Amino acid sequence: MNNYAAMGGMGESTHPADMSEQQWGIVIRDNALLCGHSIVTGEVNTDGSASTVAVSIERAEYPAFVLKPREFQPYDLGIADTGDGVVQSYRIPRFQVDDDAYVKQIETKTSLQLSMAESSFSATDVEAAVGGGAFGASIGAKAGVKLSNSQGSAKDMTTDKENLTMTYNFPRVRMTFDSDSLDLSNECKKDLENISDINQIDRFVKKYGTFYSRRVQLGGRLYCSNAKESSGQASETERTAAFKAAASASFSSAFATGSASASYEQGGASKASEKAADLNISIEWQAQGGDTLLSNNPPMWCPTVASFYNWRVVKQDDVQPLINVIGQIPGYEDIPEKVRNILEAEQTKQPPVDFTGPGVYSLIDRNSQKAIDLSAGKRDDGTKIQIYEWQSGNLNQYWYLSDAGNGQYHILSGQTGAYLTFGGN
Repeated sequence: MNNYAAMGGMGESTHPADMSEQQWGIVIRDNALLCGHSIVTGEVNTDGSASTVAVSIERAEYPAFVLKPREFQPYDLGIADTGDGVVQSYRIPRFQVDDDAYVKQIETKTSLQLSMAESSFSATDVEAAVGGGAFGASIGAKAGVKLSNSQGSAKDMTTDKENLTMTYNFPRVRMTFDSDSLDLSNECKKDLENISDINQIDRFVKKYGTFYSRRVQLGGRLYCSNAKESSGQASETERTAAFKAAASASFSSAFATGSASASYEQGGASKASEKAADLNISIEWQAQGGDTLLSNNPPMWCPTVASFYNWRVVKQDDVQPLINVIGQIPGYEDIPEKVRNILEAEQTKQPPVDFTGPGVYSLIDRNSQKAIDLSAGKRDDGTKIQIYEWQSGNLNQYWYLSDAGNGQYHILSGQTGAYLTFGGN
């Protein structure tokens, strides 16, 4: 056996053209292809001020859609035509065989970008879908992936840490889910009927996701993400070439070993950098699809992608806001406008004031339910304010209103009696 080449012809294989409705159903369910995607957010604290940021992407747990049955002629199914004119319908998705293997490298600098790369998303589509849709506006998130330029000559003059993700992709089929192929699930229909305010929109988004990918490529892929660290002056071209060479050496060996020092010369990388950099590159493969137990033995892993039971999503594009996809389905064309009207009405409302005693108020944000709070409970002039979890009885969150005349009011801290003012540099 050749230890330095991927092997084929091993394992059970079913050609897409021969797959039954039940087998396609397994593929769709295993990959949750009728579910949307959600943006996972986390809270960070910077300079005493808490803010919410997008950190990753994950599949929604509830399917928003079901696959419509479509008609097939006898010759489409590979059976004899009886001549009775009977056309049969099956819930088989629209697909094309797409089995051209390819290698791709992506550069990421944030956890969200890395999550998008690992979820096989196209950069531009996700940014447009999350930033431009009605649901995107409701969560206030926008994300993108920066694709690296392998010919770039950018230079890093300081200590830096980034992630390079190398993927070896072995697709099998490409599937399309457009408005002619989809209908809403019964549960999604009921939840849409109940949407009447911002809280119900938020519940819908958490349940069904923010955006949906209408075109997916299934198969298997191996990927490794390397946190590249360099000190001193290093050519971006050199670092990129070193990582590619290490990944290539690792992939070609049954023992999955590869290092920057050994494979750098094998990769034929140019010595054009002005000063050598300290490159710390280690390769550890992760698998999506195929037999994931063999992820660090690429030659043995490759043939396991043949079975449709092992197909997973290796690429996603034609990403659209979920609400827009719903609006393209006959009978639900009014849903996007309905959601936008609710969101616009919410934005025009006056901020609520929670009465907590005679002349004393807590100022609470309607969406986050967090209160305006004195930072760290300080009493000095110039103390900053922050948005923080509301706590009953917390004097840092108590405010007095003082009549300033002409229908205007001063806001004074219940803790210090100082006026709330707004200033800038």
